[in-house]
Amino acid sequence: GVGGIEMDGIYTLRFLGNATIIFAPAAGSQPMVLNSTHDAATDVTLAYIEVPTAGNGKVWIGFEGAHMKGGTAGAKNISLLQPGCSLKDLHALTPALLKLVSRFDSLRYMDWTATNGNLEEKWSDRRTLDAPSYVAQSTSSNTSGIPWEACVKLSNTAQKDMWINIPGHADDAYILALAKLLKETVDPSLFIYYEYANEVWNWQFEVATYNLREANTSVNSGDPHRFNYDNITNPGYYAWRRVAYMCKHIGDLFKTVFGADNVGSGKRVRPLLAGQVSFAAPVKTGLEYIEAVFGAPNQFFHGIAGAPYFGIPTTLNANPNLTVDEIFKGFDENIHNMSIAQGFAEDNQLAVHIALAYHYGLQMRGYEGGPDTNGPGLGKSYLAVKGAANVDPRIEGRIET
Repeated sequence: GVGGIEMDGIYTLRFLGNATIIFAPAAGSQPMVLNSTHDAATDVTLAYIEVPTAGNGKVWIGFEGAHMKGGTAGAKNISLLQPGCSLKDLHALTPALLKLVSRFDSLRYMDWTATNGNLEEKWSDRRTLDAPSYVAQSTSSNTSGIPWEACVKLSNTAQKDMWINIPGHADDAYILALAKLLKETVDPSLFIYYEYANEVWNWQFEVATYNLREANTSVNSGDPHRFNYDNITNPGYYAWRRVAYMCKHIGDLFKTVFGADNVGSGKRVRPLLAGQVSFAAPVKTGLEYIEAVFGAPNQFFHGIAGAPYFGIPTTLNANPNLTVDEIFKGFDENIHNMSIAQGFAEDNQLAVHIALAYHYGLQMRGYEGGPDTNGPGLGKSYLAVKGAANVDPRIEGRIET
């Protein structure tokens, strides 16, 4: 299957209407309908589809001659359930998903909630559980992902802490409504980590431009949040400070719902100020702003976060005859150079982040990370070696390092 994941098994298909179920031609083995019945009284069709083990990367299902009662063409209320799921709970979590997340201590829902491009401002803008699809979908005004309630269900079922990303445009009412939802539905034994948006320093994402504009508008409108407390002229610093301000502000709103004693460092709700591991200035500037304007950052934040990827040296990466063993040698060299034992120079920005966390009494967490084998495309064998390195059993030890 796609990404090496086999999606074989027996799927349950249910829809309103009647039709002949067909499949588009595929290179591998074809799916087949094991049984299909139509209830004339309810106008519901129930079918079981077997997807074979081989060649199941894509399955295209068609509804030939689809019609509903009264002669209306088409079918609706279509549900296709993966193996192991029941029609009794259309919001059920698949056994495969629960097995996948079992290895982690917390689940970050950045991609699930389509944070990058998410323009939700009002609570009514969010996607709800009754939406026909949870696939991230962009419109002219928004990108919505999986409903918050489904994220809660996964964390509760898997017993994993939540790590959420508050949409960059969300207003205070949205944030308060989300806080209330989480307080009422998340297992009390689980921690809730949050960030303001995702990689607000990253100009690939709309929220970076939005944040810069909002920060500068604030400074030019009397500077109520004191983004320019030290009278600098660099608008980029205002933007980094606004990220820190929003992280604190969200925490202040959550305190009105969870209680002041349940939000902060080591508390149930744990604010994280996220930055860029390869460039410490955004986090450093934000922490200095919080300290100067509001007080010690550990009064408001649980920690800082970044994405500590490790790669291989440029010269080695340019070798078309690269071997898996050489890639791991490069990984080890890069991991060694990222160690705090190598000092806190500008070429070791991860160590700088760790030093900042230590200085301010904060935790340091990784929101992403792992092997980075990006590089020139020097032929199929070169790319195959990199692919082999990513699935080599030795990779687990390097990630844990």
